Amino acid sequence: MSRFFIVCLPRSRSAWLSNLLTYESVLCLHEPLLGCRSLDDLEAKLATTGTPIAGAADTGAMFWVDDIIERFPDARFVLLARDPRGYVEQAQRMGGTAAEAAAILEQFSHAIGSLHKLGNRTLTVASKQLDDYTVCNQVWQHIGMPIALNRVRFDMLKDLKVEVFIDRVRAKVAAHQDDIRALFGAHHA
Repeated sequence: MSRFFIVCLPRSRSAWLSNLLTYESVLCLHEPLLGCRSLDDLEAKLATTGTPIAGAADTGAMFWVDDIIERFPDARFVLLARDPRGYVEQAQRMGGTAAEAAAILEQFSHAIGSLHKLGNRTLTVASKQLDDYTVCNQVWQHIGMPIALNRVRFDMLKDLKVEVFIDRVRAKVAAHQDDIRALFGAHHA
């Protein structure tokens, strides 16, 4: 089985890319490291896909990158980059501190260094480039597909944005607390 890993910061459109790459004989798991105690657990999750090409798009991969490189010596990597300033601002809006965001950026910087040492096994893509079919086709072929990415599928998914604006969710909940209480109270009465 061929393996690939998408290494990224949070909020880099990895869920969207995972969806796009799950097609034909490819399955891309999103955040499979959650709940893993070791890379044995991750390897087991990838093995259960039953597809010849299996991968993972996981923000946690930056913390395991050196071990992943060692464990999967033939794996391909996609480094999905985003603006670090935007990441820090978004992390703070979601309740994180600047110090926590800086620590994540430092770890991501280490991952970038490790992945760049792999040469052509690593493809670097900016998350803002994912609206471009040519870029997504490069990712598709980089992970091991010998044919072009299905253009119709790309066009169908291109405008799908998987995002959560936590501040908007909080505002809606606050504005509709009485309705929410009434709804849940009606089901529990």
